[in-house]
Amino acid sequence: NNSPIFKTPIDKNYFFGYYDKSPISSDKKKCLCLEVDFIDRMPEKGDTARIGYFDLELNDGIFHNLTRTKTFNWQQGCMLQWFGDKNTHIIYNDLVDGEFKAIVFNIVECQKNILSMAFYTLAPDSRFALCIDNERHYWVRRGYSYDGIVNHKKDRNIVKSDGIFFLNIENNKVEKIINICDLLKINPIASMKDGVHYLEHLMISPCGKRFSFFHRWKINDGGIYARMYTANIDGSDLFLLN
Repeated sequence: NNSPIFKTPIDKNYFFGYYDKSPISSDKKKCLCLEVDFIDRMPEKGDTARIGYFDLELNDGIFHNLTRTKTFNWQQGCMLQWFGDKNTHIIYNDLVDGEFKAIVFNIVECQKNILSMAFYTLAPDSRFALCIDNERHYWVRRGYSYDGIVNHKKDRNIVKSDGIFFLNIENNKVEKIINICDLLKINPIASMKDGVHYLEHLMISPCGKRFSFFHRWKINDGGIYARMYTANIDGSDLFLLN
């Protein structure tokens, strides 16, 4: 039997996000996704994606629209994923009053809680998240970044304010835990000197105690170097893997 167990409608385009997240709710009844009208170009400022889900029990092919986002890319979406009990709440990024923000959305009561900063990776227990500077990321990884804010001050080889940030979701406070300038001092090599440096691919361990990330730099011929680090959640005990 080659018939699909689930199929999206053909009049729109549907996608979700990166490999480290599941679109399926914990009760296995809903499949989160983004719905867009185009798929043949990069998302630009002013474009929106509809956030919603398909009912896997009914399997009727109806997209249930919940809200929208103005920050998405084809690689990682808007970091959309289930939050908390992973049945009644979701979290995603958006552009709010000219700033990139994370939003926790109650899909039952349709209520939004706007957090202080857009996030990159969520802790397994949803109590905290880790973040990068998305205004910086716009200049270095367009396929993985959001349009909407073009801050020319962050178009530099190194942005000294760049780093990794801890977002405490319970009290909505942000703290920098990794400073990119400190990474340039660890076993430096010649290609670092004129490289364009940035941070990405943050991922929290299943136990929620450590995380991994890439320190990357582009060189003049277009090549990209990458170093993979792990650290405690507070940024301590930094370890260079390779």
